[in-house]
Amino acid sequence: MTIQDRIKIRIKRSKRSVFLRSDFKDIAEYDQVGRGLRNLVKDGVLMKIGYGLYTRIRQNRITGKPMPDNASGADGVLRNMRLSR
Repeated sequence: MTIQDRIKIRIKRSKRSVFLRSDFKDIAEYDQVGRGLRNLVKDGVLMKIGYGLYTRIRQNRITGKPMPDNASGADGVLRNMRLSR
């Protein structure tokens, strides 16, 4: 099983929609995790929203373009990561 597969499984099993790069530090070395996350972004599983910050994506029903998979948008992302207020 590749590092990318292990990251993908962890994302799929998680209830969260936002992830830090450090959430996967127990899977592999820093650079290897970065490559895995970069490939998942390229494959359309994740969207990079900041330095070391990723979110699941879903297709917009109207435009068909990828968008963050969080019902409350950016505010929900911040709340989910406990970065706001």
